[in-house]
Amino acid sequence: MVYRALHERVGRVVAVKILSVADLDERALRNFRRELEVMGRLSDHPNIVAALDTGTTPNGRPYIVMDFHEGGSLHTQLRAAGALPANEVLRIGVKVAAALAAVHDAGVFHGDIKPQNILVSKYGEPALADFGVARMLDVGQLSSNTLIFTPHHAAPEVLNGLPQNVVSDVYALGSTLYQLLAGRPAYYDAADVGVAPLLLRVLRQPLPPLPGARRPRSAARPRRAGDVQGA
Repeated sequence: MVYRALHERVGRVVAVKILSVADLDERALRNFRRELEVMGRLSDHPNIVAALDTGTTPNGRPYIVMDFHEGGSLHTQLRAAGALPANEVLRIGVKVAAALAAVHDAGVFHGDIKPQNILVSKYGEPALADFGVARMLDVGQLSSNTLIFTPHHAAPEVLNGLPQNVVSDVYALGSTLYQLLAGRPAYYDAADVGVAPLLLRVLRQPLPPLPGARRPRSAARPRRAGDVQGA
């Protein structure tokens, strides 16, 4: 559970993440410690949620004190307003991509990039959050059976049972940005039962086009992107 709280010594509103009693098994504790370690490594990045303090409640439940983001998550914004303006998605994408690069440079892959895990400050700044399923690159690549992931933002190879890695993170970020532009995940179908229909669409169907009004207005943008890819 995550609570909004007041840090009385400094008069600052913070978020406090506390493991519930039901979550106090070895796996949950391991994920919690991993999240704290990753956030500690990356707490100086402006677009990564910072860990401010940690401890244990009187009844033995571990907690992390983090920055509070008044804007909620990008998922919350999508539910309230639908698709975001293209220039805003571009701004968010640049900043979150830089944050993700810092995560990878620190020897970590996130493992669950999605709108719910990108928070927004009262100034509109995005911040990458929720490193509970992140893994250190030095422990090797892990299969989708060993990690929690979100199917609609999982790379095709992950849906197929292959290991996650930093490339999977990049795919998930691209998929997230598509959802911000379109208002829904790229291959979403409310009638899906299980992951199999989604996997078939991802593997066999081209990426659905964005609504016409959301496409880049300048034909120069794709050309510049192609120039970069060919460099």
